[in-house]
Amino acid sequence: MNDKNQSVTVGNQNNIGVVATGDHTKIHIGEQHIHPPATAPSIPEPLPNANPAVERFFIGREQALAELQAAVAQSQMVVVTAVEGMAGVGKSFLVDYFAKRFGFADRYFIVPLNPLASESAEMLLSRLAHQLQVKVPELRARLLALDALVHVENVDSVAAATVAGALNGQLQGCKLVLTGRLRDLGLLAGGQPIVLTPFEMTEAVQQLTRELALLKAEPLTAEEMQQVLMELAGLPLAIHLAAGYLRTATVETFLAQLKASKLRLTPKNPLEAGYARSAERVILASTFEISWQALLQQNAAVQAVAALGFAPAEGVGESLAVALLDLDAVTGLEVLQQASEYGLLEPLVFGRGLSGRWRVHPLLAQFLREQCVAEVVQRRLHEWLLQRLPKPENDPDTPPDYTPWHALQAEMAALMQHLAQAPVEQVLALQQAGSWFADMIGPWASWQQCSERVLASELTPEQRLTPLWVLCVCARKQGELAQAEQAARDLVSAAQSQDEAKWQALAWGKIADILQARGQLDEALDIRQQEQLPVYERLGDVREKAVTMGKIADILQARGQLDEALDIRQQKQLPIFERLGDVREKAVMMGRIADILQARGQLDEALDIRQQEELPVYERLGDVRELLVARTNLAIGLLRKTPPDTAEAQRLFQLALDAAEQMRIPEAGIIRKWMQHFGF
Repeated sequence: MNDKNQSVTVGNQNNIGVVATGDHTKIHIGEQHIHPPATAPSIPEPLPNANPAVERFFIGREQALAELQAAVAQSQMVVVTAVEGMAGVGKSFLVDYFAKRFGFADRYFIVPLNPLASESAEMLLSRLAHQLQVKVPELRARLLALDALVHVENVDSVAAATVAGALNGQLQGCKLVLTGRLRDLGLLAGGQPIVLTPFEMTEAVQQLTRELALLKAEPLTAEEMQQVLMELAGLPLAIHLAAGYLRTATVETFLAQLKASKLRLTPKNPLEAGYARSAERVILASTFEISWQALLQQNAAVQAVAALGFAPAEGVGESLAVALLDLDAVTGLEVLQQASEYGLLEPLVFGRGLSGRWRVHPLLAQFLREQCVAEVVQRRLHEWLLQRLPKPENDPDTPPDYTPWHALQAEMAALMQHLAQAPVEQVLALQQAGSWFADMIGPWASWQQCSERVLASELTPEQRLTPLWVLCVCARKQGELAQAEQAARDLVSAAQSQDEAKWQALAWGKIADILQARGQLDEALDIRQQEQLPVYERLGDVREKAVTMGKIADILQARGQLDEALDIRQQKQLPIFERLGDVREKAVMMGRIADILQARGQLDEALDIRQQEELPVYERLGDVRELLVARTNLAIGLLRKTPPDTAEAQRLFQLALDAAEQMRIPEAGIIRKWMQHFGF
């Protein structure tokens, strides 16, 4: 574990710009703190989890849309439910369509409740904050500034309604819509109720006609259409499933199978768990069973789709989906395609470099979960995450490979779900493998909460080390400095009991970081010099020694002791990295030297270093992350020249922004703020 890598900076905190992972609240120029206008926040790219079929298949519901529009305009919490909590009537579909039709598409955020674990309002806030790339305390202001629409799905129990009501209390004034199967949801959660009913025959005919046409199935006669829809009671989800079956079967076969299935079903059917038996639920269960059995007859491998009943409600991408199915890539994609054609999976919009995403309707997921063993699927998810969490190798001669991290960042919903419900031993393994990812990428609130959970269990002093570290770094990223400091001090004690000198030094380093953030520079300097350096010298850890000396130089620079800071950089740090043959770290140190020279007014010398000794190294190594940092700093320097080189600065800013957005890292937001500050 390398203490240096616990934050990423552009320049120095008291001289040029700072881009610290997760810090979207301010940028720094010189000694001033410049806050970009809150009236025009950048809009994060929404997750690809809204149903893409709404524009093609939405039918009717004009009265419900009008009611929803009126309530949202007044920033009232809206509760979309159905008569007697009826399932499959199109509640989420209505809200998805509303978001697209009334201009919320790029500021529409969905938070599905996890049916597999209890969730608190705090957990929902952290999931939503991660989508918007902000810290939890900043979430409400961010939502208000964006005039965003938040949709909480799967409010299907009294406990869930209570949590949703508490969430509304935290987000007063924000536009919030709840959807769920719970009877009297509006009464329990509060808010403006909108009650949906099944389709009338005219609307049902429109839906089935459109769905069959999309599937390129033979159209039904008016009589056949009437026969089918009379049996489906106007339930949109049942009509959707029926269309998938009818693309390859006759109406007579469908009706016979439906009748037989209804007779076989008992009140213990998984779709009815926790609810009174009703004709509507029997219809849904029957149509699902027909499609499921037809698929199994075509391809026995389709049985693997049952694993997706345990996938996050937001959906999963191709790599994780195939891993959960435990099939090879070719067979897995074939199965996913077949299940989609039968209406069992919802293909989501493609985007963010993904080849495809799928999700399961929560009602169908409930059925699928009865077809396989939860622990088996959880183990597959756990192994997939473990393979992608470790820090990329940092060979001095080759750039780190962040490809596994990119894949994992597309599946943050799965990571958050697993952190919330995985057994303690699995969480410990995830933290051991992913402490660097947790610090650099997050989601910090989720890692923080799972650390608190495992630390409350029976652990040995040795087992406590990593959870305390993760708790410390993630609480600090959340701005909770008191909790971060306490975790670091607890880590010092645990490390002492195990005679783990390096762990102690790392923990003291975090305490020094916190003191430095509070402006207690003298205390931070004492820790660096008395608690950290002697340990690394005794252990012969020359790299950590060099890193700590760099931290000391940061403090001296913050105190205005530029000459002393420059001496440490040039005389003590650089020789170590040169001796180690670490060209990358040497380039990083040259950038820090350029920071000091620029702070002393030696702008030409600083620009020479950036152009000749920083950028060429990162370009040669292909180190995208350090390259975007260096380009940002160089752009800032070029704008301070007389006259400023505006064209080149804008080019460098754009290159840096493109790279940060491609990597999907929080620094993208900070770079955009710099560009806005300089008028680009």
